[in-house]
Amino acid sequence: MSKMAALIRAHDWAGSPLGPIKAWPGSLRTALDIILPSGFPTLLAWGPRFIPIYNDALIPLAGARHPSALGQPMEEAWTEIWAASGPLCRRARAGETITLRDLVMHVERDGQPQETWFTASLSPVRDDEGKAGGVMVVLAETASRALTNQAPREGSFPRPRQPPEAHPPSADGSAERDEAEHRLRTSEERLAAIFAQAAVGLSEVGGDGRFLAVNDALCRILGRSREDLLGLAVADVTHPDDVPPSIVALTRAAAGGEPASLDKRYLRPDGSRVWASSTVTRLQDRNGQPGNFLVVTADLTERRKAEEALRLSEERVRQFAEASTNVLWIRDAETLQWEFLSPAYEPIYGQSRAAALAGDTLHSWAALVHPEDRDEALGALDRVRAGEHVTLEYRIVRPSDGAVCWLRTTDFPIRDGEGRVVRIGGIGQDVTEAKATAARMEVLVAELQHRSRNILGLVQAMARQTRRDAASLDVFVERFDARLGALARANRLLSRLGAWDRITFDELLQTELQAHGALGSEDRRRQVTLDGPPGVQLRSAMVQTFALALHELATNAVKHGALSHPEGRLAVRWWLDTKADDEKWLHVHWSEHGMPNAVPDAGERRGSGRELIERALPYQLGAEVNYELGPERVECRIALSISSGDPGR
Repeated sequence: MSKMAALIRAHDWAGSPLGPIKAWPGSLRTALDIILPSGFPTLLAWGPRFIPIYNDALIPLAGARHPSALGQPMEEAWTEIWAASGPLCRRARAGETITLRDLVMHVERDGQPQETWFTASLSPVRDDEGKAGGVMVVLAETASRALTNQAPREGSFPRPRQPPEAHPPSADGSAERDEAEHRLRTSEERLAAIFAQAAVGLSEVGGDGRFLAVNDALCRILGRSREDLLGLAVADVTHPDDVPPSIVALTRAAAGGEPASLDKRYLRPDGSRVWASSTVTRLQDRNGQPGNFLVVTADLTERRKAEEALRLSEERVRQFAEASTNVLWIRDAETLQWEFLSPAYEPIYGQSRAAALAGDTLHSWAALVHPEDRDEALGALDRVRAGEHVTLEYRIVRPSDGAVCWLRTTDFPIRDGEGRVVRIGGIGQDVTEAKATAARMEVLVAELQHRSRNILGLVQAMARQTRRDAASLDVFVERFDARLGALARANRLLSRLGAWDRITFDELLQTELQAHGALGSEDRRRQVTLDGPPGVQLRSAMVQTFALALHELATNAVKHGALSHPEGRLAVRWWLDTKADDEKWLHVHWSEHGMPNAVPDAGERRGSGRELIERALPYQLGAEVNYELGPERVECRIALSISSGDPGR
């Protein structure tokens, strides 16, 4: 990397009229690619303020102005000569190519000051839109002499002056001619050396497009020998699609006399392609008439590869952002204004991206954040701007529907090459449903613990009651297993996915009757009548005890009651009633008829099953129970509240 390339890269351009390097137009970057490696002292004055940027060869001519002149307007950097050079720069920027001969500058070589003559060319440089962008000043040295008694004037700009006489004047002027011819030969030799050694490709092209002279750099760029190129025309080494614009550039340079530039593809002998920026300038012969063309070619292949790699990387990021259900965003670290929002922003925030990116985006975003979370969310941005990675959960109020949504965001700093935080990136996820699920799980765990305690107590009480009425261990096991089965069936209903607090009476009743075979065969179904509104929801806390009561009724009906005789009939009817305080009550009437051998107060009907119905239901569920056992009939009426205000749900 040249000295000036390093200085330009390190210079703080943000405060200059050109702005930061990353915002420079492509035409300015291309012009720099041409002048920086050039062996000619070259200065590029860009923009309406003519901001100077120059190459290493110009440093000795800048004198004490180097490097302070870099980035300053010309009228400030070279104040003493701006009155004379300013109009020339403005003419060149307006489109005119100006050539100045016999300009003198002071250059220090080998520790000795020398007064040196140059020929200067001022030509316009177009910007990306084809308008005047700046002026390129190229200097070619013609002659010099040592100054023994005069110190160099630091920072001087080229000024017109006649070259000194090398010999005393003679009558026939032969000494002057010899000196002029010597100077011309010296200049031509120096130009030939520069042409051959330049880091950019240089070529002289005839009006028919054929190469007349090429340097080593162009041979390297095109991958061909000098002998090969001198037998070819520009069209022979140009990609077919780029031949027409190349002809247009030559025609424009020939017609207007102004340099014409274009980016194009060249073809190498191995079939590979190389991108290059070519600038075509019409030369003049010694008589000032239009001559051949000078083509300056800068290899852009690596830059094109880098640009393509960057484009592909940005495309992959764009595709990722568009496919993600999480919102991706980028803010300017200084202003905290949004620079980018992914499409997922709209469904999550309930607002269009266009609206979010309009105006003061920080203020409009903060207005969406829940007031209780706003200070913490804004504080997180300051922490990231200071270099932290922050994960935060906060609420927003969606403007589309007024819904309060929870977001979990991970914010992180994005740094430049010098480690400064220049942007803030973030990934936001809608965790509203996850928050609700977590809350439901807490309720379910608490409910499970509550039910576990209840069922253990219920099993314990059931075991004691069954043991008290059982005549033998076998009877105890039979009855206890049956009651555990009823309890298990109730719990299966309660533990279904989504079934919490939504078990219905008709579900519970049919489950018990089916378990006892009461709804099995066709004959059995003719014995049973079920009549009541479907979907009457029971409180979860009442299901287990209620299931045991229905189990006892069904067990007795199958063993001793209506379902133990073919003539017997079982009818279960239920209905809802609302009391004055809007409390809903469920009424159940269990009726068995057609039992010729039924005896009032039979032992089995006076056992623990009836005791559970008549005592446990009122005690545990606050139910009202009326149980009647008579000749050839059983009547059981149960009424209980099913309103959800009870803490037991």
